[in-house]
Amino acid sequence: MSYTQEQLYEVCLKSGQKIICTDEHKFLTRRGWVELRHLSKSDAFVVAHDRAKAGDVTTTTKLRYVRKHSRRTYWDVHVFGVHNYLSNGIVNHNSGKSHFFAEQLIQKCLTHPGTDWVCLREVQMTLTQSVKKLLEAKIRKFGVGAQFDIQHNLIKTPGDGVIIFQGMQDHTAESIKSLEGFDGAWFEESQTMSEKSLELLRPTLRKDHSELWFSWNPLQSTDPIDQLLRGPEPPTGSIVVQANYTDNPWFPQVLEEERLFDFKHVPNRYGHIWLGEYGRTGDAFFPIEYFLVDGQPVDVTWRTDQIFAVMDTASKDGAQHDGTGVIYYARSKYAGIPLVILDWDVVQIQASLLSDFIPSINRRLEELAAQTKAREGNVGLWIEDKDAGISLNQSLPRQGIAAHPIDGKLTASGKEGRAIVASPYIYKGKVKIARHAFDKTSIYRGQSKNHFVDQVGGFCIGMKRTEHKLDLVDCTTYGVCIGLGDSSGY
Repeated sequence: MSYTQEQLYEVCLKSGQKIICTDEHKFLTRRGWVELRHLSKSDAFVVAHDRAKAGDVTTTTKLRYVRKHSRRTYWDVHVFGVHNYLSNGIVNHNSGKSHFFAEQLIQKCLTHPGTDWVCLREVQMTLTQSVKKLLEAKIRKFGVGAQFDIQHNLIKTPGDGVIIFQGMQDHTAESIKSLEGFDGAWFEESQTMSEKSLELLRPTLRKDHSELWFSWNPLQSTDPIDQLLRGPEPPTGSIVVQANYTDNPWFPQVLEEERLFDFKHVPNRYGHIWLGEYGRTGDAFFPIEYFLVDGQPVDVTWRTDQIFAVMDTASKDGAQHDGTGVIYYARSKYAGIPLVILDWDVVQIQASLLSDFIPSINRRLEELAAQTKAREGNVGLWIEDKDAGISLNQSLPRQGIAAHPIDGKLTASGKEGRAIVASPYIYKGKVKIARHAFDKTSIYRGQSKNHFVDQVGGFCIGMKRTEHKLDLVDCTTYGVCIGLGDSSGY
């Protein structure tokens, strides 16, 4: 139990139930566990009338209002481990695999003074993509802030230890040696880990009693982490735990209905979604259903915060040049769906003529900013900083157009690497498509269709570029990583 000071909010449901909580508090809705700050009025909340057990008698209701509460201090009752519970009949949540490991790490630092630990991801473009914020939240919740020193890029632990945060793609065989004296590493989203990263990491942490922790959602049996830990001969002393919905003692009826629906209607993905099985090669990596709400595109009825676009540019002139794709996004930080695809375009245009095409993109951004009443308006266009994009990033600001180069690390991660990084945001319901973009058709390479649905819905891991035109896939993965990968902006 800890005494905490933080902004509190009163949440009132149409069923009359109320709860006071922080903006990081999670609620169970039809689209899964959603933090308060990411809720929208369209969310259906799971509530239980039998307060002894969340899975007994459940139904759904909608949000009536959220408003700041005058009280800023509260007692936070918390224990280590995974717990779902009822508060005034509302199903709440305090953990998952990331939360479990975060709690274990804080506990280890408290019980083993002087612990040095590194938290890793395959690609970490900014510190906000790390688990640092999650660890800070756990320190606050446990009321042990006096024993930790939270700094800008690291956390000092009791006994002069330290927790640092790094991306494996930043390491070489020489730089990784800096971790040799560490007590352990936690590799989050390990399904994205490359063979090279695994080969660098394993021999590095050789200190007695050192540990490697991996948390991930399985994708393919050929992924390096799965070959290591779920192969026929896992390393001696390794412990692998697979946690599914069957391990959730509070699994409510509303999710049971969703599970049964998937079992009947999407059997090819049922095992991957509900049982932790591998995704099947050849299956759509981004099924269009994930961009819909109850099978329908969304109407942006809330006030957004930012409008931006991502462009995948033509790389050369000539008959075989690439197409150019553009996707327009609405980003909402405080209310509504975090990221919505508002519009898209895909055209055949010579690279040398792109500078004439850009002003029409900027005009469309301004239109969408006005339509959605975006608080910060049009924040610009993101372009790969290679090929034709290099000159565009240099010339467009002189024309008064906000152009931003896409981070080189994200570009270097490759198409499938970006898809894997973007996938958790899409699978968790944080990215949706607006009605205009879903209903739209255009003529591209002689074909009239919805090219977003065709390209993104048809993308599969392992497919060759010649098998499918992927201009809008790049725009999608870039846009998701840019819009949601850095919570402080872009």
